[in-house]
Amino acid sequence: MITWFTDNQNVGSIANCRSKVPALQDLAMDIYQSCLLNGVSIDMQWMPRDLNSAADDISKFIDHDDCAINDIVFNALDDL
Repeated sequence: MITWFTDNQNVGSIANCRSKVPALQDLAMDIYQSCLLNGVSIDMQWMPRDLNSAADDISKFIDHDDCAINDIVFNALDDL
């Protein structure tokens, strides 16, 4: 089981596959299917923002060494 702490109350309902926004609904379904296939369950826990300040601060750090490749290049390599 994974416990997912969030200071956003909407995240819990979205992660439980209840979103009216198609892109968020698709993402929630992807998470659900991945968890189902791997025997993982998610326990959503809401946490007030003032109790989550350390994680909130860390999420705002910019990783200047982070890099990525173009999706087309990735998909071509993945196909190989």
